[in-house]
Amino acid sequence: MHQIAGQDLLKEHIPSVKLWKGLALEGIANRDSLPYAEKYGLGPVDGLKDLFRGTLRCATFSSGLKTTS
Repeated sequence: MHQIAGQDLLKEHIPSVKLWKGLALEGIANRDSLPYAEKYGLGPVDGLKDLFRGTLRCATFSSGLKTTS
């Protein structure tokens, strides 16, 4: 399991998600994905190799929300 602390979520985003030409997107992980395996019909959790759920946002979303300490 890969865990990201809440305060690091925007630093650990996926900077480029290429789905459509001309649409710049980034990915941000959503909480614990394992409870959704059954809801999505993926079978038992122990049989899964990987499961990732995330949110797609405009490619500048994370950098626009970063705060300084």
